[in-house]
Amino acid sequence: MGESGGDVPTPIELLVAAARAGDLRTIHGLIDYESSSLGRMVGALSAVDPEDRERLARSGLADIERSARSLQDASAPIRRLADRLAGATRVRPADEGEAARALEGWRVPALPSGLSPATTSEIQGRTGRAAAIARVFVAEAPAGATSLAVAPGSDRVVIPL
Repeated sequence: MGESGGDVPTPIELLVAAARAGDLRTIHGLIDYESSSLGRMVGALSAVDPEDRERLARSGLADIERSARSLQDASAPIRRLADRLAGATRVRPADEGEAARALEGWRVPALPSGLSPATTSEIQGRTGRAAAIARVFVAEAPAGATSLAVAPGSDRVVIPL
């Protein structure tokens, strides 16, 4: 990679290298799908009819699990990410505003009504890594900047989805 500012974590360096090589399988294995998408999925539940929330939450959780298990199920977002990161010229620590925006996108909001106790418990049990993200990095590329972080307690990268 061109220039790395700060202490860029190895998983992020590996992700960018895999994007440059067009190695979608490696990219797939480096992503923390749960931390990357749970906040967005829960946030979307507030916009739907409360009677549909339980079904959509269960479906969303299953989609996250399928994406984590199968490159085929995650291929579209992985290809978009690879396309964005392939031209990265620099990875640097995010500035305060960039970090705040990225963290807001990954944080899991308060759960809306209409979810069963089991689904509520399951979602609450999955929010820990996203809530604990502290360091955000930015990969700069001609296609735009991409915020990245390493999920605490893992070697997986949290990406914008």
